[in-house]
Amino acid sequence: LGIQTTANLAIGNLAAADRAATALVDQTLSMNAFSLQAMVNVAQGKDDAAFKNFKHALEVEEAGEISNSARVRTLLGRLYYQRGQLQP
Repeated sequence: LGIQTTANLAIGNLAAADRAATALVDQTLSMNAFSLQAMVNVAQGKDDAAFKNFKHALEVEEAGEISNSARVRTLLGRLYYQRGQLQP
């Protein structure tokens, strides 16, 4: 489902990406699942949902997820910056 989400997001098939990301979140409440859902939300212009999903991703963060943790924080920071919200 992660690959389906990423592939469909890359080709612009946002409906299929959203379905796959939603199914992934339903299967596993993981940092990766929530961050993929957030990226789909960003592509759909659903900023509020994206912020919510990025924050959920950070809430379920586990020790040892160093690279994924850094990636989520970078993507969240970029979203804040792009929206002109420099004081989160």
